[in-house]
Amino acid sequence: MDEVELRRPAWPDVLGVVAAAAVGVVFAARVSPLVLISAFTDLVAAPAPVDATYAAALVAVAIAVPVLLTRVSGWLVTAAGLVVVLALDVLVGDVTIALLPDRVPRSSDVVVAFVVAGCLGLSVGGVLLAAARTARSARWLVAAALAGGLVLHPLVSTLIRAALPDPSGAGNWPVVVEATSLQPADVQLWVAVAAAVAVAVVPLVRREPAVRPGAARPRPGAVVVVAGAAALLLVGLALRLRVVDAFRLSPDGLAGPRRQRAVESFAHYSVVVVATVVALLLVWYAYRTGRGRAARWVVLCAAAAPITLLVLRVESVAPASRHAVVLVFGLLAVVGGALVGRHAANLAPWDAVGLVVAAVATPLASPVLRREFPSLDLVGPVLIVTGLGLALGCGAALVARGDDRPESPATTLVLGPAALVLSATAFAPLVARFQFQGPGQEAPVFTVPVFAGVAAVLLVLLFGFSRAVDRLRRDLRAEAATPPAAVTPPAAVTPPDGAVPRDGSAP
Repeated sequence: MDEVELRRPAWPDVLGVVAAAAVGVVFAARVSPLVLISAFTDLVAAPAPVDATYAAALVAVAIAVPVLLTRVSGWLVTAAGLVVVLALDVLVGDVTIALLPDRVPRSSDVVVAFVVAGCLGLSVGGVLLAAARTARSARWLVAAALAGGLVLHPLVSTLIRAALPDPSGAGNWPVVVEATSLQPADVQLWVAVAAAVAVAVVPLVRREPAVRPGAARPRPGAVVVVAGAAALLLVGLALRLRVVDAFRLSPDGLAGPRRQRAVESFAHYSVVVVATVVALLLVWYAYRTGRGRAARWVVLCAAAAPITLLVLRVESVAPASRHAVVLVFGLLAVVGGALVGRHAANLAPWDAVGLVVAAVATPLASPVLRREFPSLDLVGPVLIVTGLGLALGCGAALVARGDDRPESPATTLVLGPAALVLSATAFAPLVARFQFQGPGQEAPVFTVPVFAGVAAVLLVLLFGFSRAVDRLRRDLRAEAATPPAAVTPPAAVTPPDGAVPRDGSAP
């Protein structure tokens, strides 16, 4: 078993919940534009993945790296990663836009972007490591707070931007990037750094060891599997781009309508295949290490990824009160999802219910529908954030509780965010078309909802299978605990008068 963090007073736990939520907001707000930029390969007909795609894969691998740090506090890892991000933002600035494929970035910008990507992954992995080392009764609070930050990041970012107008005038960015990007001196990054540093310093000030002494050994399985999934993603996207580039034109240099439709269909559905294969690899390892709950956590994150990181947004020109309304619904949904995952997990597959609500509401975020029906600018985000909050809040609380024979709580926790980033990167080309679609580009509208719907069915099946296994285990334990009944020897039977016994002896 892993070392477990010593139990601290209540107020540092509350500060840890705040820090986890702030880290989730910063992580999603910085990774979202990075993932979206990786989708621009389709727009410029690039024959290979761009630097942003490799940076996104690095984020996923970095999330799993902290499980190897058995002697270091998780909050210390988070604080160190965020401090590096803040220092690079102050010294160099946000170089994410320099990774656009239509530009030739400087080598220094690419290095800085990769360092920032790795530190962002380490910050989330550190939060999950700290949550895994917290007492089991309070572990779900930190995990649910991180999930809430991931869900609510567009709303928090937009409200802060409304309160503190951007002096740099980033209006020339794509609308999704503009709605989720952070400026170098943004207040949410400073809040995350301050909260993470405070939580990391508390054990030092109180002269308490952050980790109990023990003989725990690092478990590299999660890092190896996530790295393999990231490599599989890069190989799949590279093959997809090469096939599309090779068959885009015929040998005589022409592109007929039938060829164009065939290439577009391949480019469309190959993304779904790549995302599915990567998710199945992580689900397989999650089930091996944490059984049903861990597998449900990975399935949920993989299915919610394109909605969480890319689809969910409210128009930046909308009034701040509209963002506040959506934010309130999101907070209530996250809290409610965490509570039902903690206290009523056996009643229903709440993660599947929330995912279905978000999937059904996703087409309402289509730009075409929003132009035709302006009221959907509020209805769609409210339904999406409510479904995502319920699903991810429940899933985080459920997996934080642990399951039978888990390899490590940290191992099962980090697999979910890693699947989130990898699945979002795979779906980025479709979501980019979804966000900038025109009248003749309706194909991507229902791909993400159908993918999420299939994942919800899988969540229901895993829920039912886990319930059946738990019932069987309870019956076996009850049978084993029941003392055996005393066996009464049969009474001797006296033969009737005149009868001769079977052995031939005289009566």
